[in-house]
Parts: sequence; structure tokens; C-alpha cells
Amino acid sequence: MSRSSVAGRSGLRWPVLGTIVAAVIGLGLTSCGNLESTAGSPTSKTDIPQDAATWQVIAAPEPTPRGATVHLGVTRLGCANGVTGEVLEPTVLVEEERVVISTPVEHFPGGADCPTNDVEYLDVELPADALGKDLVDAACLNGGEAATTAACSLGPARWHLPTLAGVNEVVDWTAPADYNFQVTSLCGERAFLGTFDITVSADTVTSVESLDGRSPDLTEDDAMTVQDMLQEANARLRGGGTVRLSLDEQGNPRYIAIGDNLAQSDGASCYFIHKLSAPSS
Repeated sequence: MSRSSVAGRSGLRWPVLGTIVAAVIGLGLTSCGNLESTAGSPTSKTDIPQDAATWQVIAAPEPTPRGATVHLGVTRLGCANGVTGEVLEPTVLVEEERVVISTPVEHFPGGADCPTNDVEYLDVELPADALGKDLVDAACLNGGEAATTAACSLGPARWHLPTLAGVNEVVDWTAPADYNFQVTSLCGERAFLGTFDITVSADTVTSVESLDGRSPDLTEDDAMTVQDMLQEANARLRGGGTVRLSLDEQGNPRYIAIGDNLAQSDGASCYFIHKLSAPSS
């Protein structure tokens, strides 16, 4: 495995959405409209105390031969009068099957109220050997400072960084008759953007709940099943488009990306499935 700790602070201050910041799992999500940023140097202070923070992927990263730039929204874990404060230099650990990212923030001495902390934005540069792997929040791993908190309720994996090459065919996945899954949709212009808990029965969405407050009024008709996502991928592939796909250990779809320029194209789609479960027969 390789180790690096390279990052840049974004020159563009994306607006903080109050409903998202106040969400039960603290997700910071935006649509995949045009994003431009100028990378600078993060604060590097190894001789000062640090506090834990969690992060979310703000826009779907596009793979390049040199790796990828990942746009993160960082939120302090502890009480600090609603302020996340200065983000210190992150640590990136590229392992065989995952990329573990830690985003510490400058220490706050305590004695604060506990409103939901705001979001600080950060660009993290990942090397080429990070492609094809899940991006994992170190604070949410077993034993991590945030592992048992609501911020990590969907697990430590936040997103998948795809490889350069797309697939030639879409997996022939047999859906359970009934299943439940949690999914983040980041790309394109559509109603189905945000993080959701979805229940499916007989290929039909029977319930949908917004987990981040981005689309609280999304109806079952506007939500998608995993089958819908795969059908969308199949249609784009037949039309000559790019499709990238990753499966979990059980062979279930984990990550589906449709199109190029994921963070900038209104016609792109990208989905990361956090958990998928079916009742025992």
C-alpha cells in the first residue's frame, strides 16, 4: 500500500445548505452542476492538538490517468458552537481495496453549545493507485472517534472512485422480491438527488425517506429501484455512452456511474449504494 497526505483547500466556497447541515446523518450534498476550484495548500500543523471530523463527498470525482480530485465537505464531530473551524492537512492511506481519508480539524478547547456544526470544503488529490476503490472515512471505522455516531450510520464507505475504463456490459442482477437499500445520488439535474432510504417490493418503490434533507418531498414515483439504475445504465451503454460499475462482495451493485464529466454534466448519473438487505426467506 502507499501513503500520501496531499490536498488543497478549494478556492470556491460552495453554499452551505441549512437543511443538509442539520440532517440526522450530517451529509453535505450538492448537485453535480458546474464546479470549478483552485487548489491551494491545506494548513499543516503537526504540533498542535487535533479534533475529529467526518466528511462527505460533495461532487462525484472523475478519474484521470493521474488519479482524481475529490471534493469533500468536512464537519467537526464535537461541540463547537456550530463552527467546524480550520481543517488541518488530511491523511490519505491507499490500501489494497480501499482509500482511507482522515480530515482532522484544529482543536477546540471545549465549553461550547452543540448546534450542528457548519461545513468546510476541501479538495483532496488522490493518486492513480486509488482508482477502482471505495473512499472510506477514517473517523467511521471500528474504533474511530465517530464510529458509533449518527454521522457514520451508513458505514465508513462514502463513495467509490471508478477506474478509467467503462464496462462493456451491465451485470445481469436478479433482484430480491423485496429489499431495502440506502443510496446516494449525486449527478445530473433531477429530483432524485441526495441520500435516501428506499424499500422495494415486486420491482416497485413502496417507501422512500430522505436521509439528508435535500429532497424531503421526493415521492415513490420519483425514487429509483436498483433495477431502474441498471436499466438506465444498459440504455446508455447501448447508445454508446460510458458506464462504470462496481459490485460488492455478494455480487450486488455497489456503484453505478453513467456518462462522462460526472460533476459537470447535467445528463450524467451516479449512484453509490451504502447498504442493501433483503428479508430472510
